[in-house]
Amino acid sequence: MNLLGAAMALDGLDRCYHGRMRRLIGACALALAIGCGGSGGGTAKHPDASGTAGDAGATGVAGTTGGAGTTGAAGAGVAGTTGVGGTGGAGGDAGMGGIGDANADDAVDAALDVGSDTVTDARGEPEAAVPKLVTVAFTGKVVTVAPAPDAGMPLGFDTTVRLAPVSGSFTYDLGIFDSQPGDPLRGKYQHNGTSAFSFVIKGHTVAGSGKALVVTENLNPDTFRFLDGPQADTIVRTMKLDGADAPALKLFIAITDGAGAMLTSDALPDPFPTVDITNKNSLNISHTFSLQDSGGTLLMQLDSLVNQ
Repeated sequence: MNLLGAAMALDGLDRCYHGRMRRLIGACALALAIGCGGSGGGTAKHPDASGTAGDAGATGVAGTTGGAGTTGAAGAGVAGTTGVGGTGGAGGDAGMGGIGDANADDAVDAALDVGSDTVTDARGEPEAAVPKLVTVAFTGKVVTVAPAPDAGMPLGFDTTVRLAPVSGSFTYDLGIFDSQPGDPLRGKYQHNGTSAFSFVIKGHTVAGSGKALVVTENLNPDTFRFLDGPQADTIVRTMKLDGADAPALKLFIAITDGAGAMLTSDALPDPFPTVDITNKNSLNISHTFSLQDSGGTLLMQLDSLVNQ
């Protein structure tokens, strides 16, 4: 019995030993398996952290927002070199590379835009002042035909033009400066392209040079003068007769108010003052209106003056 009990005890110990060994081997195998699995996971995360693996960068083209990553290069470093952040592998490298490129492009575009605007502004010329024109229409008739001493005829007409009706207008620019500002009673306004004069007689036309000289005298009497053509100064004023240059053609319009009420200063009047040009109600207004060339002089009488 003692021998049998001892044998059974040894058999139990043997079973216990082998059982523990199997459990130990199994535990080792399990630990090894877990260890291997962890190592594989670490390898997969390596590109996310460093951004050096080409596969992770290549798939990151669609990323737009930074996440946990710190640096990145898309694929072979095409999309970006210094990603600030990444969306963990798939989007970090390309996303932040894209942001970097966009920021750089925006900065360049902004600089170019500012530069372009600056150049444009610097080279832009100031807009020319819009002329402030006063136009006065007139009607009248020829009252005198005065041939030149050499028996010529003014503007090519003969004496049959006497009493022929005339019409037209004259225009001056309120924006012209007074060339003699030191004289508070007399103004002198030399135009440079903004004046106008038109005159029609028996189908023929006269046009101004655009460089009329306008003179005001706020005296007692008051006088307004509109002059064109040669005026014994250095300004070349070439009027036109029937569309052709007429260098010798000279215009003289003078309107005077003996009562001194026509002008209130030496400034160009705006509008042109209403005057009794035909003296129907008084004898205060007088005027002279002539066109002269090498052939002689036409002298007109005005019947009306109307602001347009």
